[in-house]
Amino acid sequence: GVEVVVEPFAPDLEHGGLTAASVLAAVESQLRAANIPLFANQRANPSTAQPYLYVAVTGLSFDEGKAWAVALRVELRQSVKSAVTESRIVDAVTWDQHTVLVLPARQLPDLRAEIASLVATFVDDWRAVHTAAASAPR
Repeated sequence: GVEVVVEPFAPDLEHGGLTAASVLAAVESQLRAANIPLFANQRANPSTAQPYLYVAVTGLSFDEGKAWAVALRVELRQSVKSAVTESRIVDAVTWDQHTVLVLPARQLPDLRAEIASLVATFVDDWRAVHTAAASAPR
């Protein structure tokens, strides 16, 4: 399972109910619907990798605030151990999806659908990995 972390939004990016808290709730709901176990924090996760799904939404307004360029990132971050040096790498990005969009300010709430699409790709990849692991001979 994973913890979900959403980076706080810049206040001027929050429009029409699009907030870090609303994105967190939507992502957690999407993962629950996909039967991906969720943990409230890393301490609650028994995995030594301490994986978490990181969501960042950053933007820059232009045209006197009428339009935005917005970068969306969804990453799986976790602690990994190097197979070569045996060193432990903390907070390594082991999966990611990202995009940059330009849109009118009135369409900022529509970013929810874009974030959901990136998370859907994560869900598909999660299922592929965990289905393969479950069916591998022991």
